Amino acid sequence: MLSLGDPRWATLHPVAGDTAEMLATLAALGRAKSDERFARTLTHLMAMVWHDNDSCPAAFAVAPHLAAFAGVGSVDRRARCIQGIALFEVARRRAVGGGFGPVVPPDVGAEYSEVVARLPELVAGCLGEPWSLPVAAKLAGALLVAKGHPAEGHEVMQLRPPGERHSHPSTLEDGGIPW
Repeated sequence: MLSLGDPRWATLHPVAGDTAEMLATLAALGRAKSDERFARTLTHLMAMVWHDNDSCPAAFAVAPHLAAFAGVGSVDRRARCIQGIALFEVARRRAVGGGFGPVVPPDVGAEYSEVVARLPELVAGCLGEPWSLPVAAKLAGALLVAKGHPAEGHEVMQLRPPGERHSHPSTLEDGGIPW
């Protein structure tokens, strides 16, 4: 995992914002005390490295950090991190299938692939906890992505309870991840 001070981050540009802001947000994610703050900070980070099912090289270096966060904390925090990793993989597979970037940088490629391969293990780490429907959708969708079904996994991750189904299920302001 690239340390936040590693100079290679300078070559891994986010989709939005700049590298320094992205790294500051990733560091803030590790300091978030409440689930609400964690969700808002992760939403901000995701807006920098993932947008409209498109990603960037920086996302592949962020993934191992999300995997580390996915091993601790509430099941909601872990599910959000697992979902983020799965969404990076959905975007990568979509790009590869379409014949366009982003290309996984060679120096982070092996570790990124290991993180994606560990998605089922990360989900299994949540099995002893009760799951709300949004958490279940994130985790089930991530399993589908890990097992080679990215489009279906992405669709499942968007599932919401009937009372919450509308055209815009969440916003940046309420700590929701707009995907």
